Amino acid sequence: MSRKISILLVFILLALSTFAQQQTIKIDAQNLPLNELMVQLRDVHNIQLSFNHNELSKYTVALSQQFASPDEAINQIFLDLPFDVKKKGDVFVIVLQKKKKTDLPKPITHTISGQVVEAGSFEPLPFSHILINNNRHLVSDINGVFSYTASADSTFHVQVSHLGYFIFDTLLYSGAKPKLELKSSIYGLSEIKVLDNLVARAALIGDQPGNMKINHSIARFLPGQGDNSVFNLIRLMPGIQAAGEQNSDLVIWGSYEGQSQITFDGFTLFGLKNYNDNISVVNPFVVKNIEVFKGGYDARFGNRVGGIVNITGINGTLRKPSFSFNVNTATINTLAEIPFRKKSSLVVALRHSFYNLYNPDDFNIFAPTRPQLINSRSQNTTRTSITDVDVYPDDYLFRDLNLKYTINFNNNSQLFVSAYGGGDRFRLSAQTEVQWKPRGRDAGSGTIPLNVNYSSSEQNTQRGFSINYAFKPHNKVHSNLIIAHSAYNKQVVDSVEIVSANSGIVSNRDLLYTLNTARENAIRFENTISLNNGHQIETGSGFFGNRALVVNQITLPNLPDIDQSTAFRNTRLFFYLNDILPLGSRLTLRSGARVNWVVLARSLFFEPRISVAYKISTAVKAHVAWGIYNQYAYKMATVDKDNNYTWLWVTARERNQVLGAT
Repeated sequence: MSRKISILLVFILLALSTFAQQQTIKIDAQNLPLNELMVQLRDVHNIQLSFNHNELSKYTVALSQQFASPDEAINQIFLDLPFDVKKKGDVFVIVLQKKKKTDLPKPITHTISGQVVEAGSFEPLPFSHILINNNRHLVSDINGVFSYTASADSTFHVQVSHLGYFIFDTLLYSGAKPKLELKSSIYGLSEIKVLDNLVARAALIGDQPGNMKINHSIARFLPGQGDNSVFNLIRLMPGIQAAGEQNSDLVIWGSYEGQSQITFDGFTLFGLKNYNDNISVVNPFVVKNIEVFKGGYDARFGNRVGGIVNITGINGTLRKPSFSFNVNTATINTLAEIPFRKKSSLVVALRHSFYNLYNPDDFNIFAPTRPQLINSRSQNTTRTSITDVDVYPDDYLFRDLNLKYTINFNNNSQLFVSAYGGGDRFRLSAQTEVQWKPRGRDAGSGTIPLNVNYSSSEQNTQRGFSINYAFKPHNKVHSNLIIAHSAYNKQVVDSVEIVSANSGIVSNRDLLYTLNTARENAIRFENTISLNNGHQIETGSGFFGNRALVVNQITLPNLPDIDQSTAFRNTRLFFYLNDILPLGSRLTLRSGARVNWVVLARSLFFEPRISVAYKISTAVKAHVAWGIYNQYAYKMATVDKDNNYTWLWVTARERNQVLGAT
């Protein structure tokens, strides 16, 4: 029995020895191609392999070693080779590693950024001009913020200029983010006698095609009404008609009324004037910057075929409270600037008329407002003067209020809320007694006394507000989110009544009632991307919605009454792209396009824009600009029976009603 057990143990030991010898893998290779070594392992040791012969044949192996298992042998062979080994069941899968993209060294760039502010009050100076190293020109945004990136120098010679301020000249190093404080160039002088001298630096002209920047600081020194200085100053500029146009609007480069746009802090003003021509809608106390684009402007601006007047209001001082007070022949004007913890400021400006601006003796209401037509039947019977007319102009009332709150955050972002509300009311009544002689065979020789009563009223109101959040999502990107609303109402009522003085019977009654309203809502998201060496990309998108209402009610003798009400609506989405590319130190190319999608009309309007500026010398610059422009809300003229024109706001409801110009 023991002999049988011994023989069984011998057989077991022989089997274990044979199994151990089968699992031991000995490799002796001297510069053997890798694919041939894999074939030997497969054939000799029965190892299951999956590989690409062509890829493995590119490598050789020099290895002399013994391994206890196939896993150990395979891992050692491919230890320093660009192959990945994966085992799926009993199969070794060998694949070539994917080439890793070698990271190219990033070009070294140097960036500077900052904010241009007024010294003392730290009021941001929007659209300031920045000259980098005497050959690269930038313009700051609405909050005076700018940035510039270059791939060469780390030191930058910076010159900052703003109309009405001394030039700021400094050196900035890479990574600098300073506040550049500009000092006002207004001097208080003793009395002098001026023989012949022009106002220096009243406007900056020639930086962009059709663009002017007006020095608002001199507005208060212009002759005339202080409340109308902004309007008068704009009309003095070249390209803006100063005579022959109606005082309620601007005529820029031959455009018609309503074809030029006036904006204040991002919302639209539907008119600069009220009933009284000496009072402007814009309070000169709250104006910080005025830009006029007469034509050929880039894709950032749209919705008009005429010019653009962009007015920016002050943000208020951040140091200490400030109060201003002015009394002129039209209004009382007050301004208060209240800072809070040197981070935010509240601006409050109020104007109010304080006496009746109209004298009854100044009215000749029965004189024709326009010359009679040659073929008019009434040219021989029109009376140009009537005695004993009692005119009663009610107290003319004008008032407006500006509110603006600005807060500066620690991350150099800024939020402001600007609101405006104002308007005026005018009422006039007049009466007289006339002797009317009836005509006809049975009229007799007597006259009938008649009382003529005339009344007229006009009321204008304008409101607007905007929310502007300026921030930097990236070191080279400046962004603005703007929400704006504006509303305008105009109501005119004229009435003429003729009553018999004897019987009190009304023999004639004329009534004309006109109501015009205009509304605009807008959401805009605008970005400026600063690339290398002054190259900039400007993009923007958003929504515009315009509504208008026209109501006409007319009652005339022997004619059917007219009661007509028409509503207008236009809603559109927009996107624009603008590229500013300096080509050398003298040539700058601006190209871009604006796309508008009119929702109700289901129409797409494409507006390409391009301009070229060439700097001939330090004092001479040549511009060429071209573009397509469309307008979706505009004024339409109506004519009454006396040939008087009235301009009313309407909007385009169909594609063929959209105004176009190049």
